[in-house]
Amino acid sequence: AWQVARGSPEPSGACVASVNEEYGGRPTLNVTLPLRARDPSNARWKDYKAAQLLYRDKGPDYISKYCPGDCTVDQHPSAAGMYLNALVFYATLYKSSPIGAGVPQGEVVDGMALPWIGADDARALQHIAHDTVMGHLGAWWAAHVGGAHEGEGDKFAGFV
Repeated sequence: AWQVARGSPEPSGACVASVNEEYGGRPTLNVTLPLRARDPSNARWKDYKAAQLLYRDKGPDYISKYCPGDCTVDQHPSAAGMYLNALVFYATLYKSSPIGAGVPQGEVVDGMALPWIGADDARALQHIAHDTVMGHLGAWWAAHVGGAHEGEGDKFAGFV
């Protein structure tokens, strides 16, 4: 979903070759890469500076080892990145669209203030999570993955 949010750049030939080699030339999870947002305007974190907004900014005194120049982010998600992760988990685990999900607006829960996500960004992130998960549920979930046996019900493809 993070790559979809960034506009899903084409993977390099070397990347594709590496994945194919790792998986014996079989397509991974029967998903064609790169995944893309149905509405390209939802991929609003395309350029370098915008993509940094998906990561936690540690302030002007922080020198990042993860990106060059005046970059002040680390590898932890920002509020928008955490929200995108939550939407993807919700859609995957509940097999239900995250479009229309609640949006953190600074509410205080158990003494902690939730982050604030803008309505336009929240809507775009909901659609990105929907496009990433809902069109590929058969890839993310399977009745018989790895060592699953008849009658065990759904197994999450990544955790068998």
